[in-house]
Amino acid sequence: MNESIEKQLQRYLTMIFANVPKSRKATELKQELFANLLERYENYVQDGKSSEEAYKLTVESIGNTDELLSSVTPDENLQNKIDIYKKMKARNIAISVALYFIAAAVLIGFSTFSEILGRDEDMGAIIGLISLLVICAVATAIIIYTNISIPKEVEPYVKDVENNSPDRSTKRGKLYASILELFWLLVTVLYLGISFLTGAWHITWLIWIIAAIIEKAIKLFYIGREEEDNE
Repeated sequence: MNESIEKQLQRYLTMIFANVPKSRKATELKQELFANLLERYENYVQDGKSSEEAYKLTVESIGNTDELLSSVTPDENLQNKIDIYKKMKARNIAISVALYFIAAAVLIGFSTFSEILGRDEDMGAIIGLISLLVICAVATAIIIYTNISIPKEVEPYVKDVENNSPDRSTKRGKLYASILELFWLLVTVLYLGISFLTGAWHITWLIWIIAAIIEKAIKLFYIGREEEDNE
């Protein structure tokens, strides 16, 4: 298969779907059309058509796409339901992200204040860890509730935050990947540096828990921004 033809067909379909709200349903239709067009192109080539002729006939074979696209374009009533759900999800994700950061702050706070006040550092760390787990449980429960409360008719038009990562083919997705690479490198350096300097290996392992929470917050933030761009 000529790679340039594939790119041409992808660009053509992207143009056709330009005004269609991005959703799983629209993506599945686009992928199905792409597969069908590739097959038609190959058939035309096998029939002796030149690459240019085969491409032209393949594109023309699509015909009027209005009726086809209408199947993945929500009507006004459904669009209102989608908008309501997206607003609710955006609010809940914002709350969850804030809770993840608060959990990390609470853990650091208990450990730090215990040391400053001359109290048992291990006890402070334990209380901070328990608080962290409770707060994270609440944040995660909010996310789970948000995902399972999607109206059945709305579900095909929204993304599952928990099961998706930012699209790394986009500029924002590439930035997300770069940030994560740098983030975990810094976490590793921070962990080893603090551990060797203080010798508190029995406490510094908590850095990894905090880092995992921050990574989750970063992921939720980027997915939220990506969905805003797709609206």
